[in-house]
Amino acid sequence: MTVLSESEVAELLHCLCVRLGFCLPPPLQRRLIKNPPRSVEKFTNAVWKGEGFDLLFISDQKLYDAVRAMVGAAFQQHLSE
Repeated sequence: MTVLSESEVAELLHCLCVRLGFCLPPPLQRRLIKNPPRSVEKFTNAVWKGEGFDLLFISDQKLYDAVRAMVGAAFQQHLSE
């Protein structure tokens, strides 16, 4: 498990907003920046739920996979630094 830095989380959230339209409310953004989930799955799920989607019934698997791919890339980049 890894923890992204505050600046890495902020950049990831910005990219999710600009590229995929996942523009989370500022209070949730601050919470994720200060206390980011430690795994790709948990971070992806936090973003998905924060956008108001249901984790029990993922209606758009391609969109979920796109979010997960962006989160995974951020975690991978963090590990390679």
